[in-house]
Amino acid sequence: MAATIRAVAEEADVSPATVSRVFNDTAPVEESTRERILDAAERLGYVPNATARSLSIKETATIGVLMPYLTGEYFPEVIRGLDEEAQRHDRFLLLSSSHHTSKDLQQALRSMYGRVDGLVLMLPQLSASDFEAYLSDDLPVVLLNCAPGGHQFHVLSIDNHEGGRMATRHLIEQGHERIGILTGSLANYEARERLGGYHSAMAEAGLSGRDEWIATGDFTRESGGEAICEVLEADPRPTAVFASNDYMAMGAVRVLRERGLHVPDDMAIVGFDDVPSAEYFTPSLSAIDARMRDLGSEAITMLLDLIKTSDDGQSARRVKQLDPVLRIRASSTR
Repeated sequence: MAATIRAVAEEADVSPATVSRVFNDTAPVEESTRERILDAAERLGYVPNATARSLSIKETATIGVLMPYLTGEYFPEVIRGLDEEAQRHDRFLLLSSSHHTSKDLQQALRSMYGRVDGLVLMLPQLSASDFEAYLSDDLPVVLLNCAPGGHQFHVLSIDNHEGGRMATRHLIEQGHERIGILTGSLANYEARERLGGYHSAMAEAGLSGRDEWIATGDFTRESGGEAICEVLEADPRPTAVFASNDYMAMGAVRVLRERGLHVPDDMAIVGFDDVPSAEYFTPSLSAIDARMRDLGSEAITMLLDLIKTSDDGQSARRVKQLDPVLRIRASSTR
């Protein structure tokens, strides 16, 4: 569980009131004492309770959002959904990005201390233990596209397993039996779930996948190109590939084109996310629609409901998945 203000006080050999003055900035504290308190908080992983401070100043009308690097088209669409729904309720976003480790999470939470009424966290690379360690039980939090785990926090995600299954099943229905997959890093919860969906669809169809038909990337175009090169070395090579996101699919198409192979005649491809450019790519990219804006708006709805029910002492944990949608375009159909 998260460290308490009393634990920090004991570690720094000061009173809890002195620790409170440092983090609330309500009165001067000697610099050496301040540094000792901050060092103690760092060692214990202490994160100030934003909810408690907010009660003294009423609501902030602000929602904190933590995400990874805001690259590409995926995250702006999610943010658009978050922002539109927040503004409908006269709330505003405080957004921070580039958080990949538990230390990043800890530092970002400190920066938002007292400034937000609740948090939306989209950090699929972190584990349940990270969230348990740094998030307070009474801070309203919705985890977006994160592993459900055994923690007490609300979780909202697209059904990544079903999306992977749908993409693979579509390729099977197009007559393909040798189907490969380009995965994201398997340290990522979403990548693991999409790979699981691929395996499920193959098993349901009585098809046997091969290890050399599976290549790992990192959700970038470049890694998609490198991954498809690995798959092309297989003998026999697949006639179709499910890429775990659209950018990996696009990188794969580029390499196939450079090698004189035609999509979909020589190799059919389905991506995941359905970013805005997928429809206008050449060939237009079949993809699993991850409903990015819906995820954003629903996360705000869940968080505001949690803030309200937390005030009433009724905040039973919710885990919700949105159904993905298959968008069939030219890259997978002849």
